[in-house]
Amino acid sequence: MKTPNATGYCPEPVVTQLSELESARLKLARGARATDPELARSLHQVLRVAAKTLGVDRVGVWTIEQDWTELRCLLSFDQRTEEYSSGLVLRLSDFPDYAGALKERRVIAAEDAQNDPRTRELRASYLSLHGITSLLDCPVYEDGEVVAIVCHERVGEQGPWEKRDQDFAGSVADIVATLFAQITSIRYEGELRAARDELSQARVMDALGRMAAGVAHDFNNVLSGVGLALHVLDAALPAESLERETATDAIALVERGARLVKQLLTFARQGAFAGTPLEVHGWLGQMLPKIAKSLGPDIRVSVELASEPAAVALDASVFEQIIVNLLTNARDATLGGGEVNVRSTLERGCLVLTVKDNGAGMDPSTRQQIFEPFFTTKQRGGTGLGLAIVFGAVQSAGGTISVDSEPGRGSTFTLSLPLAAVRTA
Repeated sequence: MKTPNATGYCPEPVVTQLSELESARLKLARGARATDPELARSLHQVLRVAAKTLGVDRVGVWTIEQDWTELRCLLSFDQRTEEYSSGLVLRLSDFPDYAGALKERRVIAAEDAQNDPRTRELRASYLSLHGITSLLDCPVYEDGEVVAIVCHERVGEQGPWEKRDQDFAGSVADIVATLFAQITSIRYEGELRAARDELSQARVMDALGRMAAGVAHDFNNVLSGVGLALHVLDAALPAESLERETATDAIALVERGARLVKQLLTFARQGAFAGTPLEVHGWLGQMLPKIAKSLGPDIRVSVELASEPAAVALDASVFEQIIVNLLTNARDATLGGGEVNVRSTLERGCLVLTVKDNGAGMDPSTRQQIFEPFFTTKQRGGTGLGLAIVFGAVQSAGGTISVDSEPGRGSTFTLSLPLAAVRTA
């Protein structure tokens, strides 16, 4: 039978309580294996078990911003309602005594939280609002620094915090620290995989570029000889003969081959696109109407450009290839007619340029391959080099390019290019 102490609080028998605490510790340790990048999901069970084991009304994990100005609720569990919440922010700079206690890395066990010297600063803005009477706060460490706290709260009647309660709360904080470390490891591994993939892609692109340059030069020599011979033959044949017509068609094919060679040579220039910085908005204002006209009468091009000047580290000829390739790709995606929007904004030291069409869109497999050289979805006339050239040019300027697209919903290509200073005489 439980015997009330002087405060009216009835503690559990020590042996039973310790057994429950050890059982709860074991349960938490077994479950502290985070496999999901979202830390909040991994904390649900930890908070639920902690609240039930200590018999408190609420348990929450609050992160501390690096400059110690804010406390942010990452996740809180209310045992009375069985509900989770998050997002509440408290200005830690308004609670210097409380912040000082946390920085001293002490477990804050406040039976009378609203009057305790370490926590009473929280009374008006937090404790009274939620009816909190007792607090047990434990720090969460990462690399020897306090990065968060696990806050155990009693609502209504006050209650003491026994040493075993504080020890268990410390174990909960250690489990949370373990989850933090696992999530950090998962993120680092993801970043490492992404960096390896990017390096692998860069090596492939470099090898393809060297191969393309060699093939293009040799093929260009062959085409030059064939073209010269065809022009001689064309001049010697009767004007209305079938042979003359055939020679003329062959010359057109040679010219098409020469354009392909030019694309191969451009692709082979990966990393050599940079030149005199180009003021983009002035160039677009002059050139977009001409480029839009070349797309045909069925394509309507709308333009929304930022009013501020913006320069990028690309030659005008290279930037023209980027715009022409993107607009041509948009035209081909609209299946004979549609709308294309070109928009620019300045964001965080970058020019952000979007080209959006209302065409057929792409499935995930196509999106994944769209910037690969020699990949094309066009039935006729496609070389698969246009977007590969765009990709290489954007990267050479230190920028990024991405595409957002779904079947039947069109495509949006987004370029982000660092702003460059324009040289003045």
